Amino acid sequence: MKKVLKLSLIIVSIFLLLLQSYCYATNSIPESNGQEEGIPAEWARTLDTNVSQEDMILDGANEILSSSNENEEDGIMPISDDIEVSGNTIDSDVYLCQQDVSIANQINGNVYAIAKNVNISSEYLNGNVFVIGQDVTIKGYVYGSVYVIGENINIESECTGTVYALGKNITLAENATILGDLKVSATSLYVNGNINRELDAYVENIKISDKSEYIGKGHVSYSKEFVDPNGILESVNVEIHKESDEKVEDLKNVILLNQVKSEVISIISTIIIIGILYLVIRNRQIEKVENYTREIGIGISKGFLWLVATPVISIILLCTIIGIPVALLTITMYIVAICISMPVASLRIAEMIFANNPKDNKVIVLLYAIAVYVVIKVVAYLPVIGGIISFLVVLYGIESLIKYIFLSQNKKVKKENEIDIEETNK
Repeated sequence: MKKVLKLSLIIVSIFLLLLQSYCYATNSIPESNGQEEGIPAEWARTLDTNVSQEDMILDGANEILSSSNENEEDGIMPISDDIEVSGNTIDSDVYLCQQDVSIANQINGNVYAIAKNVNISSEYLNGNVFVIGQDVTIKGYVYGSVYVIGENINIESECTGTVYALGKNITLAENATILGDLKVSATSLYVNGNINRELDAYVENIKISDKSEYIGKGHVSYSKEFVDPNGILESVNVEIHKESDEKVEDLKNVILLNQVKSEVISIISTIIIIGILYLVIRNRQIEKVENYTREIGIGISKGFLWLVATPVISIILLCTIIGIPVALLTITMYIVAICISMPVASLRIAEMIFANNPKDNKVIVLLYAIAVYVVIKVVAYLPVIGGIISFLVVLYGIESLIKYIFLSQNKKVKKENEIDIEETNK
């Protein structure tokens, strides 16, 4: 039931994310009414600290959508191991996917780059930047938002939109200014520049340099190191997200409790299986065993042969058209036999013990079988030896199940024949 609920929650979450993305991409965005003379509407909304974060996200989504529709013919750059774009102004979107990418010219469009090393040093970039790389450096002026994923990310630009960064080491350089928000998830974040609106960061280490002059508001969650010598983050909600010892201990207790519940359920289900098997074979005559070691050794050997031979026979049958149904049935029974082999082995061992017991009460066999199974489960927890013993018990259980199925029928037929002979002689 829990797995079904978890799967349902995952499906619902994915649906909501897709619906949210669709709404962001299709919503129309009104221009800012509080626009100052000579300042574009997008700039006015970016510089206005009263504009909500949701509106900024909608601005970015709408800008991406409109920019992609305006340019019907996108500029796709040539492909080679190393690409360097410089010299002229490009009036279209740029797509690059190479080992090393370097962009130095002015671009009137979006930049999409995937490379090991990415260096964007455009003096003017009128569009959004989408980058995935190992070492990423972004300089110059970006009239738009930046979306970057990398190991080492260095932002040295003036960005009018929001910077979204996911990486290991992220640095906002001294000469960098973000007029929008900086949203970061990283191992280490180093801030030397300025952030006009909000800083939202989930990191292990965060260091604010004394060269940084202004950071608006936001939320910072860190786990290890926090450095802010000049108190720049006084308007930012800063919290540490270290796990307390109590939470860790509670988690261990929950895991232990779940393990105990699992074992209890396993034992109860096994007891039920043993009970069903006992009801099926309770009228069978129990044979005395003179040598336990020899009996178990032969059973393990035969069980190993069945374990190896059954898959081989099933594969051969699958190669024939007529034998496919038989092969599928054999494989199914093979899996079932392995699953119930331990209860069967426990019942068989209990029968051997009870066969030499003078008490004539077969119900005791059931109690013996349950006790044997519990002992086997306890021994299974021993390192190495427990695994070997469990495997041997499985082999003996397979052989015992086969004996219960086939030999019991043979003995029944033999007994009926003996009765017929006796009646004939009379």
